Amino acid sequence: MSKKISSKIFSTAALSQRARVLWMLFLVLSPLAYLAGAMLVRRTDPNMKVGLTVGRDDALRISADYAARELGLNVERWRTGCKIDPDNDRHLYFRLHASDANVERLRRLFPDAQVHTVFMSRSGAEKLEVMLAPDGKPNGFIHTPSPNQESADRGEPASRARAGEAMRALAARENLPLSGEPEMTEQRSFNNVSRRYTWTHRFESLPEMNFKTAITVAGDAVIGQELTTKIDSGYASRNLINHAVAPIVAIGLSYLLIFIFALYGLYRYIQRARQKEVAHGRSLLLCLAVAASYMFIALQTDFHKFSLQTNVNPTVMFWFMIATTLIVFIMLGLVIGLAYGSSEGDTREAFPGKLTSLDALLTGRIFSKNVARAVCVGCAVGGWILLARALVMLPWASSASAGSGLMDKTYGILLGHTPSLLPLMTAPLGAIVMAVPGLLLPLSFLHGRVRSNRVLLAILITLAFITSVNIFQDRPMTFTAGMLLAAVSAAALLVPFFAFDFLTVIVALAASSLASFAIYLAAQTVPTLYRAGYMSLAIAAGFFLVELFFLYKGREYTEAQVRPLYARHLAERLVLQAEVSAAREAQVRLLPQTIPDVAGLNIAAVCRPAHVVGGDFYDLFVLDDKRLGVFVAEGGSHGLEAAMIIAFAKGFLMPRLNDRHKPSEIICDLQARLTPMLEEGQALALVYAIVDRDGRTLDYACTGAYPEVVLRKHQADGGEPRGSLTYTREQEVAVPLGEGLDVSCTVREASVALGAGDAVIFYTDGVARSFGDDPRAAESWATGILNERARKASSLQATLARSLEKQARRIKRASMEDDLTAVVVRLEADGNA
Repeated sequence: MSKKISSKIFSTAALSQRARVLWMLFLVLSPLAYLAGAMLVRRTDPNMKVGLTVGRDDALRISADYAARELGLNVERWRTGCKIDPDNDRHLYFRLHASDANVERLRRLFPDAQVHTVFMSRSGAEKLEVMLAPDGKPNGFIHTPSPNQESADRGEPASRARAGEAMRALAARENLPLSGEPEMTEQRSFNNVSRRYTWTHRFESLPEMNFKTAITVAGDAVIGQELTTKIDSGYASRNLINHAVAPIVAIGLSYLLIFIFALYGLYRYIQRARQKEVAHGRSLLLCLAVAASYMFIALQTDFHKFSLQTNVNPTVMFWFMIATTLIVFIMLGLVIGLAYGSSEGDTREAFPGKLTSLDALLTGRIFSKNVARAVCVGCAVGGWILLARALVMLPWASSASAGSGLMDKTYGILLGHTPSLLPLMTAPLGAIVMAVPGLLLPLSFLHGRVRSNRVLLAILITLAFITSVNIFQDRPMTFTAGMLLAAVSAAALLVPFFAFDFLTVIVALAASSLASFAIYLAAQTVPTLYRAGYMSLAIAAGFFLVELFFLYKGREYTEAQVRPLYARHLAERLVLQAEVSAAREAQVRLLPQTIPDVAGLNIAAVCRPAHVVGGDFYDLFVLDDKRLGVFVAEGGSHGLEAAMIIAFAKGFLMPRLNDRHKPSEIICDLQARLTPMLEEGQALALVYAIVDRDGRTLDYACTGAYPEVVLRKHQADGGEPRGSLTYTREQEVAVPLGEGLDVSCTVREASVALGAGDAVIFYTDGVARSFGDDPRAAESWATGILNERARKASSLQATLARSLEKQARRIKRASMEDDLTAVVVRLEADGNA
């Protein structure tokens, strides 16, 4: 049975038998990891200890009753909104001073997380915001009357007296100390005047925290009562971890790296698009999915209702805010979509098969074995991620150093319209936003730049770790705890990817986040919230069971069956690249590996192909201890075809070189046999020469305008000036071809006498073109090579290589790339090379 399960799970993973056994134990024990992780989270996570006892409906009902009873406002038919606003500074400070006798009382007035409700009249002219403690007790409000509702200003003394009356009643009821006169700020709008009076409450045992109450008065009415806190900045920077420098620097470094990757992703996307190797539809789909998910979550918080102004038409303002927010989310989705589209191709090249299950999902094969495997394995890995994160935070759970704080993203949306859907929406979204820039973009960036697998893995681990340290932004925590959590996140990205595939990574991250969020919901005492938590867990468990069934019964698809059209183009290009690489390797092996050593001759030869595989070729043959054979070819083909032609030519030449065949016979016979191998319109120019050291002669035959053969005469008494070139005089001859060939061939041949110090230079048309076909420039180039060699006492080979490298850069800038091949043979004046 275990072998059957193993084959279902690891059919695409190249793992050893021992690794499979370990992974099977890892997966089978994952339910225990979920259970242990959930228990640790409920015991140690501060989110579990806020004490929220009111749901959305309860909060709105309590606020409406408070408005009617205390403020005389009937908000029954007004627009409503609800959200939670955590205060991490306050939470961490209270945690550090948990032993103080005042903390529990103050925590009820100044809670760690405050429930905010908002009411706006249908006309949009009047607005009321009520603040509740987590247990539902009202502890503040802000009433914005209609601009058309005038209130007679009775002057500042009367406003101060009215505010003082309200403050003394609050202080007596809540036992708050008053010290000194309040600070006053005045605001005028239209015909109305409102004054805000702020009192500070100080406690000797809590000197670093200023507790403030602000009372706002307009006319005779109190229109605002707010309880706020402010921590001394010096104390916060020294003691509160969310004000520490190290986490802020870590977050900045993380986002800087992600920004660099994003710029590279845009550049790479454009490159891939020009090669028609981008699935634009997938990038757009991901963009819209991310934008829609963020928009759904934002609408859960009623953010637009809290931001509506009373002096603006509410309908116009509503749609304006929705439109601008949607544009922001679309831009964010576009970044994620472009990042995925730019890195998808490189991932397919570097790690074939890692996107197959994702391809199956995106092509609608949600119940295929590929998707089922990723879901089942990912859910199992998610349990261990949950447990690892809980274990990392365990040392700080009961520490007085405030190891962790509230999660704004989670608690801010608990009182949304449909809390049961929130875990199901936020978990996959967070996984995608984390996996694409944290894994795919670094993979794309490193692809082709790092050859060593070990170095690649080390750099990838480092980059994944750095991109994960933005976890500090999600919740305040100590630097050590944040680094450990970032290490867990990096492992959660890399281990499932290399062991399985990319979809497994997304599912693992999503499963862990979904479980955490569902645990937060299920831990609340509010029926609507804990039911939502259990419902989201039930939906996820049901989906898992369905995929578990299809792990056995589903159909498995190969990469070729589900990959997008562009990936087929990519596969064809990879096949072509493999062919070109093989051709290049063949050409490199066919070229002489070393320059032959012939006494009395100084020899240099260089071939620089313009592309991976060029059409030029040269070879050098030691015929005996005094003669050197030089063969240079300039062809019209590239790639594997060029390598095959070169291989044929070399194989043809080898048995004929020492048989005293004339160069013209060899060239004609070779050309006749190579011509049928060429495509129509292609030409192959050849030269074969014999340099005789003792006879001091050059005999050669050639066909085609190039390769060019020139003689650089050494300066001698009565001879030509130093540095000039002699273009040899050639004559055409008709040569009968060998057995089985009933036609003749016409070639040019020449025989030239050499003197001590003379140099013979063979070069192809690429060299000539680099000088604009100017004979004087070619003469200067050839003379320069020999003079530089003598002046710098460097080898002729090194001098020729430097020269052709310089010419290659020149013609590349001029966009007229061509192969550059040159051979130089110099008869040394002293008889030594």
